[in-house]
This record gives sequence, structure tokens and C-alpha cells, in this order.
Amino acid sequence: MKLLVVAFLLLVSGLVQAQSFPSRALKITLGFGPGSGPDTFVRLIADRMSRELGQPVVIDNRPGGSGIISMEAGKKGAPDGHELTLADGGDLAINRHAFRKLPYDPVQDFVPIIFVWRATFFLIVSSKLPFQSAKDVIEYAKAKPGELSYASFGVAHTTRLAVEQFNAAAGGLQMTHVPFRDSTQLVAAVSNGEVSLVMTSAATATAGVQTGRMRLVAVGSFSRLPTHPNVPTFAESGGPNIEAKAWVGLMAPRGTPREAILKLNATVQKVLGDPQVRERLTVAGLQAGGGSPEDFATLIRAEDERYGAAVRALKIQLD
Repeated sequence: MKLLVVAFLLLVSGLVQAQSFPSRALKITLGFGPGSGPDTFVRLIADRMSRELGQPVVIDNRPGGSGIISMEAGKKGAPDGHELTLADGGDLAINRHAFRKLPYDPVQDFVPIIFVWRATFFLIVSSKLPFQSAKDVIEYAKAKPGELSYASFGVAHTTRLAVEQFNAAAGGLQMTHVPFRDSTQLVAAVSNGEVSLVMTSAATATAGVQTGRMRLVAVGSFSRLPTHPNVPTFAESGGPNIEAKAWVGLMAPRGTPREAILKLNATVQKVLGDPQVRERLTVAGLQAGGGSPEDFATLIRAEDERYGAAVRALKIQLD
């Protein structure tokens, strides 16, 4: 009987906690600067979350450090559902293979909430250069090894691995890597011709592309995107037949109550199902996510294996 009473009290406690959550403003920490593609769309989602949850949702930008700065900050958040972290494949599946020491553990320090969106990368070149296709880039890089440079968001970021995988698939191209702290600096450098190219989402490069200072020459999918029907695939553009994609999702500090995780998951599911939100994401070349926390955990494990193999193949080992 005592065990039944204890179980009942725990059940009631969980229900009360779920009903009272959230009790204050929520915070989402992310490793991208204000005005970046991820920042723009997480703010859209945060605004809709605020309407659903009845509490403000503030954004805490912590760019730089290959996502380590934001993840370390997120790890220290209160494990009550009010402090969340927007993390990508670099944060959750690359860094632990690429760095000898990390101030956070993506498995031990965090729990998944929901997969939020997937981004297809484009091969994007500075319009100051004559390249019109992946083939042009490959031929130039082979003729002048090391002369071309490429931008990324960090030494172990998905934007770096995408270019390195392209280089390997194209026959071992040699390019100079130039990491940047945030998207504003990166877009400016490629737009001005200071850096030759980048592989990232169309959303990140919007400003440079719209002004004609950056050019989309190939899309990292096996078929063209409906949103960019005039941009050929890598294979169509004379390059290797490869995919280049990235994803982001919401995480919470380990110890966050299951009831809060499930309520946040349901809330974001509802937001991502909103036709206006989906339209905004689709136009930017992003695919809305969804699914359960367990679905997201499965994705992270699969990507951990894939990126781990890529890091080992590229022999990336950082302090």
C-alpha cells in the first residue's frame, strides 16, 4: 500500500509540474551571431513558442569556438526546462571526435528535445571569381593547389567538413581553410573576394546572394531543390555526386524533468506544423523537423557515427 501511495504522489507531482511549466521566461542559447540564418529562424520559432507557452522566449547568442562556447553555457543552464540550447551536428556529433578535450559531453550533459530543421548546403563562390560550376572550381584548384580558400564557422564545423569531403571526392583538392566567428564576417569575406568560397545554407548566404556578390553554383542534394530549381546538383555541375547537409535541434541540460521535455517537444511540433512557419523555412531552403525526443536521439547517434568516420578520414585532431 505504501508503494502505491508513493507512486500516486509521484504521478500527481509530475502532473502538477507539467501544468505549471513554464513558470518564467525561457532562454535558447545558440552558437551563431545575431542576424545569421539560424538566429533568424530560431527567433521565428521562439516567437511562436512564446505564444503557445505564455512566457517570453529570449535568445542568447554565443558565437565562436566551433560551438563550444554556446554548448558550455548551455550545459550550465538550470535543468528545469527553462534553459535550452540550439545545437547542430558540429556541437553534438563532430566536436567530440575532433577535439582531444571538450568542456562538455553531448551525451552526458544534455538530453534531446526535438529535431528542428535540416539545411541543404550549397557550393557558393565569390562573384569576383569567374567560377560558374563545380567543375570550374575543381579545375582551378587542381591547376593551382592551395590558391583557393574556403570559409567555415569553425575548425570542426559542418561547413568545414562539407568542403573537405568535396575536396576529397573531387580527387584530393587543396584549399586554404579560413574559419569565422559569425555569418556576417563570413558573408562579407566571400562577398569581397577575400575568401574564394563557402559551403553553407542559402539562408546564411542570403545577403551576399541577393546583392549579386555571391553565386550559388551547386546544391548538396541528389536532386534539385524546388526552391532553387536553377541551381544544379554537384553531379550536374561537373563535380562529384555528393550530398552536403546540416541539421539543428533543441537540447536541454541533463536532469531536466521528462514532463518539461515532452511539453517543449509538443510545443515545437505544433509550431513547426504551422503553415506560415513551414513556408518561411522552405523558402530559405530549410526542411522542418519534428518527431519525438527519442527520434532526435536516434538521429544524433547515426550522425555521430557518420561524422566520426569523416573526422578520422580527414585526420582532424584539435586541442
